[in-house]
Amino acid sequence: MQGYLEHMKKKDRPDAGLQLWQLVVTVVLLLIFGTLAVILLAIADTDPEVWQRRVYIFTAIQAIVFTAVGWLFGREVNQSAVKAADMHASEARDDANEARASIRQLAQRAGEAERTAAVEEARGRAAYTAVASLLDSDDSTSSGPSDVSMPRTQPDNVRAAVAILDALYSDQQP
Repeated sequence: MQGYLEHMKKKDRPDAGLQLWQLVVTVVLLLIFGTLAVILLAIADTDPEVWQRRVYIFTAIQAIVFTAVGWLFGREVNQSAVKAADMHASEARDDANEARASIRQLAQRAGEAERTAAVEEARGRAAYTAVASLLDSDDSTSSGPSDVSMPRTQPDNVRAAVAILDALYSDQQP
């Protein structure tokens, strides 16, 4: 009981004074109820009509006392449930914040991957265009007079390079 009273007096609880008052009222009601029960047992051999009236009053007091005790203990149980719910809500908020941070990181990585893919696509197109232009220039020089000072390219190697690039970038041809 002393530990409970100390718990009720803590300064960090905004309703500590109200709860202490409620506890005192409940204890006083229980003492009155107990005293009244002992008195009724002591005078149980009275007239039946008087006894019936006393029991009627005792029943009304009993209802008030049990309501007060049930309310006090029910409130304590509900407070522990509320504290547990608050703790779970706090954990859920922390988990949600972590998930948001993770999503931001993944979105940033996805953006970087898209930029890298765009750069690689541009490089592939440039390589395809360069190799294809070599093939076109090789075909155009073979039909006309050739310059003997220029080394001839090997059309089969260029065609193979174009075929490889064509297979890699067939849907991305310029």
